[in-house]
Amino acid sequence: MTDSDPSMRSLSGSLQTAVNAALRQSQAAHDVFLNELRDVETAVAEAKGAAPSSESWVVAHMKLSSLEVNRSPSVSALADIDALYIEQLGRELDDSQSGGAALIAQSRDRISVQVAAQQKKIDQLKTAIR
Repeated sequence: MTDSDPSMRSLSGSLQTAVNAALRQSQAAHDVFLNELRDVETAVAEAKGAAPSSESWVVAHMKLSSLEVNRSPSVSALADIDALYIEQLGRELDDSQSGGAALIAQSRDRISVQVAAQQKKIDQLKTAIR
């Protein structure tokens, strides 16, 4: 999404910029997550059935921890866009404006789907090496 995306035109310039920044931040973190995922999956597969504290078990946990840390910008972007959404809802209630919160919600949903997919995958990987 670019700053000139027509679907965002009814937002103020600063709000549109903030929404777009959250989308970019989340997408960048999601790309890193996806790039690291195969390596983490391989480490987890190698650690299946391994004794706790064995080398493969430790490596898998370290890689999984790194994956979780590197996804944190996605979670942060979700929190940022949640705050923008709540602020916009308040403005719409106070000023009888409409439409902006719905546009933010669409972008929030995109980020939320990424964060949920990341969490689901992390949970699956954690279960696999318990």
